[in-house]
Amino acid sequence: MPKRSTQIVINFRYPPVSLFHPFYSCPVRSNVLVITLQPDEGFDLSFEVKRPGEPIAAVTQHLDFEYKDVFAALPEAYETLLLDVMTGDQTLFVRADEVEQSWKLFSPLAEAGLPVHEYAAGSWGPAAADVLLNSEGRRWHNP
Repeated sequence: MPKRSTQIVINFRYPPVSLFHPFYSCPVRSNVLVITLQPDEGFDLSFEVKRPGEPIAAVTQHLDFEYKDVFAALPEAYETLLLDVMTGDQTLFVRADEVEQSWKLFSPLAEAGLPVHEYAAGSWGPAAADVLLNSEGRRWHNP
């Protein structure tokens, strides 16, 4: 990938009833929650609000938080891991039974012979991913 980024992106569904539906000139986007795990840990919630006054219009607002803006710099993942090993803290480590259950879950997928879609190093992935997202009506969130 061209950028190191780990995020969880949640696109919320549109409400079943919309007050803005009669106003076709007032498009409303779905709300989106982006949880960033690395780099720049934090979150961003974007949501639609009605702009006061006329004409009726919805605008996107953001509620965001980044740890680096409030707290001291977080240690690198391996720093935390090594400290946990040295102090004997096993809370972030998986147990043997968890690993075995994971293999039971994922082995059938690995053995299914699913197609592998190759893509160029430094790109955002294979074209098949874009086709899949577009067929599902989803948007790609480019970090």
